[in-house]
Amino acid sequence: MATDHPLSSSKSGSGGSSGSGSSSNSLAWWQGLTVASSSSSSSWSSWSSWSTADSSASRLLAAVPPYLRSSRLLRRVLTLLALALVLFLSLRSASSSLSRYAQEYRDALQRSKWIRYLEALKPYNPHAVHWKPGSRGVVLTGHEKSAPNAVMAAMFLREMGCELPVAFAYLRDQISEGTLAMLSSQNITLVDMTHTIQLYDWGERELTLGGPKVDAILSAPFQQVLFLDPDVMPLVDPNLFFDSKTFDRYGAIFWPDFNKRPKDSGLWKTMDLEDEYFDGQEIESGIIFIDKMKTWTAIKLTQHLAAEAKYYFNYFWGDKELFFWGWKASGTPFFMVPHYLQVVGQLINDTHPRGGIRLLANASSPTKVSIPSTAKFCGLNMLQLDFKDGDDDDASDLDNSYVPKPAFMHWNGVKHCYGEDLEPFAVARTYVAPVIGETVRGRDGLNFFYLGDYLGLKHCVDLVEREDLVLKTWNFTETAPHLSPLFHRIYKSAHALVNKTKTATTTRLK
Repeated sequence: MATDHPLSSSKSGSGGSSGSGSSSNSLAWWQGLTVASSSSSSSWSSWSSWSTADSSASRLLAAVPPYLRSSRLLRRVLTLLALALVLFLSLRSASSSLSRYAQEYRDALQRSKWIRYLEALKPYNPHAVHWKPGSRGVVLTGHEKSAPNAVMAAMFLREMGCELPVAFAYLRDQISEGTLAMLSSQNITLVDMTHTIQLYDWGERELTLGGPKVDAILSAPFQQVLFLDPDVMPLVDPNLFFDSKTFDRYGAIFWPDFNKRPKDSGLWKTMDLEDEYFDGQEIESGIIFIDKMKTWTAIKLTQHLAAEAKYYFNYFWGDKELFFWGWKASGTPFFMVPHYLQVVGQLINDTHPRGGIRLLANASSPTKVSIPSTAKFCGLNMLQLDFKDGDDDDASDLDNSYVPKPAFMHWNGVKHCYGEDLEPFAVARTYVAPVIGETVRGRDGLNFFYLGDYLGLKHCVDLVEREDLVLKTWNFTETAPHLSPLFHRIYKSAHALVNKTKTATTTRLK
């Protein structure tokens, strides 16, 4: 009868009992397979794979309808299937274990490498370096596409009244002779670091993510160095920081990045620092003041970590944290600017894709403004602030009367969407503690979210809303009305110079 077939549908009432039982057997077969899989995975540790498979096959067989159990072929097939399942699960477990052991070996190897490196490192010898004692200057590094930005950085420095020498460190295969000649014509000293970088086991990733920055600093012909990414606009004379008591004391000044340093990073173990977690922001590696004599051990260890970038760049994004780990692992103190960065950009919407939307004033409090509900903020720049100079690392935090001023504008978003119709520095946002005197830097969860390419702008970011902090917004055009016109003027001048050089080179080649 049709109702005796194991795949027949069940019937209601006494006449349908046989069909219902057949359906239950079908369900039990799949349940048996699940049990067998679980048993196979857990019993592999005894390495009795065949007996495990046979036992699993018995469980599967028990779930098979009675009229099929007498088949030897079926039993053999089920046994082989169970064995294959056991083998697959065990190999997957073994592969995971091997991966873990391999990572532990790599960690231990890197730990021993940097310890041996420090033990063999010779003390600073003023007679064995290529810079004059007490010399200071600015160093940039980049490639063909970033050369115009390097020219802009040099022009901004001169606008701020800074007469310090400027050097540009490069790799020969990343920049043309014509561009190098153009940089040299702007009184920029050229530093070829190709030979050193070629000694490293690097690929495109390590080069792209800022690996050469440390060697740019060490190859620069200055003892005291301000390293700048080419797309950084100094808003003050850097001598203000070189001459500070803070720099004299620490020999290193760093500025904070958006994110807090992760506590669960495996590097704390690799660097033997599991009990010394440093609760603070990641370092913004586009603006760094370093005295190579005072921080010799730290900068040399950082160079070693950069040389091993294939390993260390798996733990953090490129050069971002190289300097922190070099300083921390060598036990060298540094000064981290205590003020959280500000994000500067534009308000945009469908009808104003390049900005130009005004903030809404608060009728009850004229000093307070807000973003219109029809607009979205697009942060295109990171604004870093100065600090109150003093002998105490926490002086800026303790003196609540000091209002920090703009020091450096990192225009890392504007460079992707520049145009004469864009006012690059219109609106600013930052975190503010609700209680006067409380600090913001180092709190858990300080972060930004990436909007990406939005309407007429690119690489937009904004800060994440928080309940424990005020996200302050203000009209930056009123704070620094001269800044956008200055930026446009220097941008045009630098790019006109570059285009002139390219035209001359093309004509000469013809």
